[in-house]
Amino acid sequence: MNSASSSGKWLLGLSIFVLILIAVGSGIAGFQANLQVEDSGQTAQDMMAAMVAAQEQFVLGNQALDAERYMDAKMHFEYVLKIDPAFPDIEKKLVAALIGIYAEPTQTPAPDPQVTPTITPTPEIPNEAELLYQAQDLVKNREWSLAIETLQALRAFHPEHQPAEVDGLLFTALYNRGMAYIGEGDLAGGVYDLERAARFGVLDVEGQNSLEWASFYLTGVSYWGIDWRKAVYYFSLIVDEAPGFQDASGATVQERYRDAVQQYAESLTEKAEWCEAERYFRIALEYGGEASLEAKVKDAAEMCEEKGG
Repeated sequence: MNSASSSGKWLLGLSIFVLILIAVGSGIAGFQANLQVEDSGQTAQDMMAAMVAAQEQFVLGNQALDAERYMDAKMHFEYVLKIDPAFPDIEKKLVAALIGIYAEPTQTPAPDPQVTPTITPTPEIPNEAELLYQAQDLVKNREWSLAIETLQALRAFHPEHQPAEVDGLLFTALYNRGMAYIGEGDLAGGVYDLERAARFGVLDVEGQNSLEWASFYLTGVSYWGIDWRKAVYYFSLIVDEAPGFQDASGATVQERYRDAVQQYAESLTEKAEWCEAERYFRIALEYGGEASLEAKVKDAAEMCEEKGG
């Protein structure tokens, strides 16, 4: 009995391992195909949109994983993997989703002969005028999430009912909830809502700026501790325009930029690229680095002059 149990566990483990290899391999193959598209002329704007989409899908995947919706999590993580197989923790998260899907046994409840099945009546479709009135009232009272849910129900049940009015209300609710999310530091949620709002109307300057800043911030954070050069690049795009912009951690763009620059300078010293290291240590000082950096600037400058680079 124990032998059969051990054999079953071993076979299950082997099955999961094979499934993981297939999923990861498919993601890498998809990414290689994407690279061919990029080489054929994909713009920097397209690449940025893809990276923002990957970050959004990663957040959604984590939410699904926490809720034990493993199949949903798998789809989100596979999407991220196809865009960027080097995305932080993506393979680990995909493995967790796959284990959730395949390792848990599916239990079929035995029928209870004592239970008499009940017939559930078909739900009545809500009245379109009533739904629209409720949505208008919710928007007026700034109940953005309830308004969005109500408007989505209205679009689902009555797609032909005053579409221009419904789209306008959706734009207002999504825009305001997105801006509120960003104000609270939920950048991924804010980006998602603002991008959806842009399908129903034109974002104003404040909305466009918030969307751009949040997108660059999220992309910079995705490279944190993985590739300091890229982290420096994305925070450099907004540090002068929005130095105080921050996420839920409270870390501002300027703080992120300064720390990423200093870490990048440190990595340059390890490669004996002294002149570049000096330049980046100076930038870190300029953006609020500690006075102790002055000694590193001096050392790097001396080595730059001595080694000629």
